Amino acid sequence: MSKPFCESGSVSVAGSVSTRAFSVGITGSIATGKSAVGELLKERHGAFVIDTDHITHELLNNPCQAYDEVLARFGQDLVSAKGEPINRDLLRERAFATVEDKAALETILHPRINERLEWHILTQSAAGVKVVFILVPLLHEVGLAEHFEEVWCVVAREEVRLARLMARNGLDEATAKKLIGLQMSQTEKVKLSDQVVDNSFDIETTAVAVQALFEALAERVDAYHAAAVVVPPTPEGDGSTGDESPAIEGGDAPTTDGTAEPTTDGTADPDTDGTAE
Repeated sequence: MSKPFCESGSVSVAGSVSTRAFSVGITGSIATGKSAVGELLKERHGAFVIDTDHITHELLNNPCQAYDEVLARFGQDLVSAKGEPINRDLLRERAFATVEDKAALETILHPRINERLEWHILTQSAAGVKVVFILVPLLHEVGLAEHFEEVWCVVAREEVRLARLMARNGLDEATAKKLIGLQMSQTEKVKLSDQVVDNSFDIETTAVAVQALFEALAERVDAYHAAAVVVPPTPEGDGSTGDESPAIEGGDAPTTDGTAEPTTDGTADPDTDGTAE
């Protein structure tokens, strides 16, 4: 059973959460096409997909506690005017200047990302959604596998990734190769994952692979929920009605006031892989 992203008990959702949605983490190295896989799941299978890069952008684009802390730590000149989006390129330059600076940014962003992820998962669970997919570029690098029921790794041939990265980010070949070389190898990521999606070819080829994985996943999701909602027989004479809702697997259900804004967990540096794929 996966571990909740947020264990503080501060996340609230509207509705009753009797069974936590089956969570699938989707990861992969730079320019493999994680976002493309996410779009296929949404558009062709109606899946609920969360992109942690988008959550990071939300935190940096709009005034909130994380936004204020980033400006206090890395400089008020990261915005052109009060309330404007933080300049992520300039933030990246400052945050990755030293190990200490990088750690400081992670300390600010990661708990808020985790809270928002947990809020999204619990909200969809309360709405009856059985499975959610979460795009996490650095899933294995930051040790998040335990938060998912299973992990899918998107891969692509090195020459394909290189061409995509050069075209997408306007990089020369040497710079693109350097960026690829800085990341965990695809081979290692595959070893740590449960399923693999090869996105080396055209989108329709990838769509066929995603469909096969999605259809095969249905049986595992059904088994997960069947096991999660089993209520043991009530012993005779204890006065219980036996109709209590089971607790969320892996953590206590948050109170439901319908007002909480989400937060998430340590998953993404600002534009870790550059722009969205």
